Amino acid sequence: MKHLNLTTARINTRLFVRTGLLAVLLAVAGTSLASDPGSISGSTTLTVTNAVLVSLEVTPNNPAVPAVARAQAFSATGVFSDGTTRDLTAVVTWSSSNRSVATISNADGSDGVASGISPGTTQISAQLARKL
Repeated sequence: MKHLNLTTARINTRLFVRTGLLAVLLAVAGTSLASDPGSISGSTTLTVTNAVLVSLEVTPNNPAVPAVARAQAFSATGVFSDGTTRDLTAVVTWSSSNRSVATISNADGSDGVASGISPGTTQISAQLARKL
């Protein structure tokens, strides 16, 4: 980035948020797409606010997997102090309180997918502890 101020940044590639930092990123205006022979590019305006995470919601609530070895996808939604919400499914660390009943994935592409192992119950949890 050549120019950066406290509220706006132009991003033309991927954005990575490092451990320990929390930012709510809102693409608010100015989205555009342009191309010329052999090249495609896009840009947008990014606004970074001072909103903080106030809660984390895991859904669905109390699902039942009908048979052993069936999968159930969970999602984690962050609720921020400015009222906005963001899907944090791929950002949180997932866990199962009883891994003999079900395991849950933290692998890229299958974050939040639980697999039944044996009949019983387990608590599925999401914790914001990695990737941010």
